[in-house]
Amino acid sequence: MKFSRRAGLARVTMVGIVVVVLAVAGVAAYYLSTPAGPSTSSSSSSTSVVSQTIVSPTTTTSAAAPYKIAVVASGPSTAYFAEFFFAGVKQAADALSTPQQPISVVAAYNVPSSQIISVSQSYASQGYKMLIFYVDYFANYYDVAKAVPGVLFVDEYATPNGYNSTTFNYKNPASNIYTYNQTNVVGWAVDLNGAYYVAGVAGALVTQTHKLAYDAAFNIPALAGWYNNYAAGVHSVNPSIPVYYGFTNDWTDPTKGAALADSLIARGSDVLATAGDTQTIGAAKEAIAKGTYGMGYPVNFNNFSARWMLGSVYFNATGEAMTIIHDALTNKIQGHYYDLDMAHNGIAFVLNPALVSSGVVTADILAKINAATQAVVGYSVTITQIPTFPAQPP
Repeated sequence: MKFSRRAGLARVTMVGIVVVVLAVAGVAAYYLSTPAGPSTSSSSSSTSVVSQTIVSPTTTTSAAAPYKIAVVASGPSTAYFAEFFFAGVKQAADALSTPQQPISVVAAYNVPSSQIISVSQSYASQGYKMLIFYVDYFANYYDVAKAVPGVLFVDEYATPNGYNSTTFNYKNPASNIYTYNQTNVVGWAVDLNGAYYVAGVAGALVTQTHKLAYDAAFNIPALAGWYNNYAAGVHSVNPSIPVYYGFTNDWTDPTKGAALADSLIARGSDVLATAGDTQTIGAAKEAIAKGTYGMGYPVNFNNFSARWMLGSVYFNATGEAMTIIHDALTNKIQGHYYDLDMAHNGIAFVLNPALVSSGVVTADILAKINAATQAVVGYSVTITQIPTFPAQPP
């Protein structure tokens, strides 16, 4: 998801977003070592846990007992950026695994909340030491952790006690120590604000109508924060450009996303960023069909017109997963709240390389986009934490 810096937000304030738009080759060109999709990683053998859908590890020979990790998701492997997330965990496990301490990773998909405790107990009975939850168990992860005390639970929604986005040390995330309601729980956040700022810069540099738009699922703090940084990026190029927005009030219906895209395009917008799960797929398809640029989160949609894919806010879980796994292996994980952002190589705005090769994005435009990226990474641009949408531009 899919998420920004937040302070105890409920599910609707911490959503992951899906949308367009970068061909797999474009993403791979930016992160050459990132696997293309969900698979498994293991340097030892492991038995699959019975669940709706399981990806099992490859069997290898090793005398040492593996450190077993399972990524558990309520949706399918193709949902939102689940495949990118699991690919990052897999790559992290590969990098950290040694003959003395092999690490095995499996993924379980389509696990409903009603079964999450029993599934977690099944994993625990087979020697799994870490379960990484991927969305939709936010309401009961402490209940799960309490029911399965011998396992470490890592959850994107597990905001610790006392977390405050304005006092959190983003430059040195490891320095932030908190408490959780269960000692076998640790949280992490995906910070999209900086990448949306760069996306806004890119949009402002290619627009012809000098009007941009933002398709959001709901009027909630997380999506408002991304909008405000997106608009800040736009206004760093041209302060007079209006950035319109609208809400589908729905996470999953692509027809509502398409309808909202039409209304925003009707206002003259020729660049559309989106936020808010599957509804954004409809918005992205509609924008591209109307000959307007689409931007957003990565989904492998090879049928999208390369001419109108501007770029993707890209999620790379490898670095953060390596830190979490390493801290768990060395007994240094308790109390941390991990943050995944551009400065720590976990988030990026990846420009569609086809637009560069075709000359749509000129060398001058590319240089300005790269400069914006470096400004975010170097903390020389202020990334805000404004949780409300401003008044709609006239």
